[in-house]
Amino acid sequence: MYDLLSKHYNSIFPEHPALPAFISSYLKSGKIAYDLGCGTGRLTALIAAGGMRVTGIDSEKAMIDEAKQTYPDLSFRAMDMTEIPETRKVHLVTCFGNTIAHLSPDRLDTFIMKLKRMLHKEGHIVIQMLNYTRIIKNRITVLPVITTDDLVFERTYAFETGHLAFHIKLTKVDGTVYEDQTRLYPYTDRDMAMILDRHRFQHHSYGSLAHRKFADNDYYLYLVLHH
Repeated sequence: MYDLLSKHYNSIFPEHPALPAFISSYLKSGKIAYDLGCGTGRLTALIAAGGMRVTGIDSEKAMIDEAKQTYPDLSFRAMDMTEIPETRKVHLVTCFGNTIAHLSPDRLDTFIMKLKRMLHKEGHIVIQMLNYTRIIKNRITVLPVITTDDLVFERTYAFETGHLAFHIKLTKVDGTVYEDQTRLYPYTDRDMAMILDRHRFQHHSYGSLAHRKFADNDYYLYLVLHH
């Protein structure tokens, strides 16, 4: 799916102007960081600009190729984020772009356990995902259509047992249409809290990049984890 989006990702999802200030709260110059589901590398670059030794990880080679072309001096790897090595303690792990929702419950539980082992005692994990409490409560099946100068991007959900079927349609100005579908697991704030409590993570839920306390009707959920 995201192979289709790599060339258009930045125009479809422009960087939020509040992101640099938000992420600056968790930067520790000279320390190690991972940006998981890094996409085209914009957040990886922000973390590097804060002085951290960061590696961007994404399972989509096309995304990594785009990131390497844009930021040739930074470190990127095309791999499954759950396979990141545990050889070093890290001070920051970021996972934005609703990436967590691609992990099944078993894989997510194992992954959270791994992150707990990897995280330095003074480190943070920052996760951004869609607020599935809102989506489930309101039975939302269509997300807002995104239109740029050269394409129209449409997204729909179908509610299925235990997961969502997420369908995308990308129509270019020349009439070319690309479509794809994947499975997403709609973890709510309460679901995530139960998992994090089980692994004895301290965690805070926010509804915006201004660190505003999370509410059920927020569009996004931001989770900040620490020991």
